Amino acid sequence: MEVAEAIGFIHFWGFTPARNFLDQTEDKSSVNLLISGTGDVRHLLKSLSEISTQEREVSLNVYLHETSAESLARHLLLLLVVNDTELPVRERVELFLDVYGNALNRERTSEYISMRAKQLVHIVTEHRLAPPVKELFDLSGLKFKERDQLEEIFKSWDSKVPFDLEGLRDQRLRYHYKERYDYRVNLADWDYQWSFKENAPQVRFRQYKDWRMTGVAYEFRLATYNIPNRTLSGYIPGEKKQTRESCLVRGYWGDIVMSPYWAFGLEVDCCAECNKILNKEANGERVHHAQDVSEYNLERIITRLETLQDYHFPPEKDRMNLYRKYWKGEEIKAEEVPEETDFGSIRASSILAAFAKFNVKVIPLLEPIPALSSKRKFAELFDIAVLGSASSGQFSDSLSRMCKPGSTIAVETLNNLVILKPDQKETAVNNLANIATQAGWNEVQRQHDFLQFTK
Repeated sequence: MEVAEAIGFIHFWGFTPARNFLDQTEDKSSVNLLISGTGDVRHLLKSLSEISTQEREVSLNVYLHETSAESLARHLLLLLVVNDTELPVRERVELFLDVYGNALNRERTSEYISMRAKQLVHIVTEHRLAPPVKELFDLSGLKFKERDQLEEIFKSWDSKVPFDLEGLRDQRLRYHYKERYDYRVNLADWDYQWSFKENAPQVRFRQYKDWRMTGVAYEFRLATYNIPNRTLSGYIPGEKKQTRESCLVRGYWGDIVMSPYWAFGLEVDCCAECNKILNKEANGERVHHAQDVSEYNLERIITRLETLQDYHFPPEKDRMNLYRKYWKGEEIKAEEVPEETDFGSIRASSILAAFAKFNVKVIPLLEPIPALSSKRKFAELFDIAVLGSASSGQFSDSLSRMCKPGSTIAVETLNNLVILKPDQKETAVNNLANIATQAGWNEVQRQHDFLQFTK
């Protein structure tokens, strides 16, 4: 209960870096990929981006499964942001990160969320005004009541709907720290020094501390962050104080200890030169911190998806070069920032080239895995299954019935959780391995972030 209370009852982001799970599918003409409980769309974007420059013909069906409708709703919104070709790549990166990891948004981002929420309502209700990007989604896996649930969530994202995220997040912090609330900066420092920094050296303490205190992970230029991010609202079962009747309680039920930097801000999976630049150290600190890495990784992913060409870190953005110019007294040219697009003039954009090239279909799912496994259409369907921490305990006989013989399954470990002690992490990994063995899976690889099995 303590772990769930700290990392969140609803997962709005994942705690492992994005991975490419399509690197061993060259011989397949059609791939069915299940991504369950990962908290975001990082693995889908990373996998598709990595194969986007390859000359191959494959149809990709991606089944996005979540245990909470709020997480699934955010997946759809973030896919719309990525596919919004009316906006420059840089603006999409900033919007993505603002929506993805900030408790408080810029006013501009709040307006964008409200606008796209209306389009998402049209998509899930199959309205005639639904934008062309609707072709990316196949909603046949959702029941009508689940579509209604998503519709209500999208409507709650409207900027006119009140949501005191600052107050609700503070309630979570007070419950978590209890009598130690006034010492929460010191406790954040302890978590960072003794657990977090070892696995995430790109994240500076100031970034981690600021996020722990305010919930804002990504800041761009001199923008003001004062609008609640309504996509982080959610409901969990609770009781009324007076009558003890069961009810649903709206609040912020996400992560308060891990941060959203894990997905895109830790690893640079590119050429040796890009790795060298982005992993430089000076005085024991990374020159380029987690936000720099996140921006580059997302810019690379979106550019590859859009152009089907590779992308590398621009040398002019290397901070060490800027520092050298400053020390030598040379003139430093300010980076040109494109004018912000007027959202009112945005037309409904179509899907990116990579999604079209591989005929990608995204199939959202909300039913529990045991319920899905009882349906004939899911029998031995999946070539690859990726399970996040929210679904790591579900791969058993149910999932075995849904995976093809010879299929691959990757299970996220809990090794990055700062709330766990080393022996607890080791026990959790061994438990996952034992569950897999009992389900008839063969372990083929054990990494820090994932365990990989074959059926």
